[in-house]
Amino acid sequence: MPTSKPRWAACPKGEATAQPLPSAARARPGCSLEIVPYNRFLRSRLHGRLVSGRGPCRPVRFALAPGASPRFLAGMVQLPLEDNAGDVIGKAMRGADLGDTALGRRAGVEPEAVQAARKNLGDEATLRAIAGPLGLGAEALVAMARGAWYPRAVTFPDGFAMITTAFDDMTVNAYLVWDPATRRALAFDTGATAAPLLALLRERALRLEAVLLTHTHRDHIADLVSILREHPVPVWTSERETIAGARTFAEGHAIELGALRLRTLSTWGHTRGGATYVVDGLAHPLAIVGDSLFASSMGGGLESYAEAWRNNREKILRLPPSTVLACGHGPLTTVGEELAHNPFFAQ
Repeated sequence: MPTSKPRWAACPKGEATAQPLPSAARARPGCSLEIVPYNRFLRSRLHGRLVSGRGPCRPVRFALAPGASPRFLAGMVQLPLEDNAGDVIGKAMRGADLGDTALGRRAGVEPEAVQAARKNLGDEATLRAIAGPLGLGAEALVAMARGAWYPRAVTFPDGFAMITTAFDDMTVNAYLVWDPATRRALAFDTGATAAPLLALLRERALRLEAVLLTHTHRDHIADLVSILREHPVPVWTSERETIAGARTFAEGHAIELGALRLRTLSTWGHTRGGATYVVDGLAHPLAIVGDSLFASSMGGGLESYAEAWRNNREKILRLPPSTVLACGHGPLTTVGEELAHNPFFAQ
């Protein structure tokens, strides 16, 4: 990749794969080189920003050093939130079946003010007024609109990897979980391309035993064929939402992977058969939730907003507060942080 055409690239610690961090990034503590995806990855969602736990850094671009290869980072990439406050408001309005005029009437604000809020241009007074009728937490919604919250970084010393790839104008996450002792591994979704996931399996000398799907939207199964070509393993889905050739499970299905224990939850609503995989035995309790829940937001409730909300509240968010939530889009978060900061659930 020529240095005359800068690209984002993931740069592992200790490897001089990029030029020195520019002064614009050095000026903000917490900015890191381990954020930078390859090629057009994050082109739309990241908008040229480095993001730290303290919020977005100033725009920074830099080129790879001559001969360096772009890489994906597992479990180290810090991504923007999947949704902004306007997205949250739009989802809640669809769930409540309220348009601008009806919501404005209930909240005592003009329809134009509601429309501005949907476009992420709402003032604080409007956000507080519409939060109640939408069942949203006002403080969390205002904080989100201000960009005042981002989940704390979570690291796993071994056994877990997050792989983020570009899909059209967004990004999507896939995951690997493995038993550090036996190197037996499971993949969760595929990403837009499975190339980095497959490379990680080889680099870590992992033995893939199955692919488990959180749901079957195209961005989550886009490169299943590449995984199965290299690793002809079973594919598992919820019995409520399957694909040709897959094995299916009901809620409560248990899986053993060396010292790890997994169980399935039915967290449908975004899709007909959305599934969550709860993993015990790693450094932190873990739940791979797909598009059921995002940091500071939730899935669109395309199948049933009410069921999506209920399953999030009654199943995912009743896990221990320290449980790490591995979402289908955006950064890792925890149950405790979502209960405090997610407008859909923080009251």
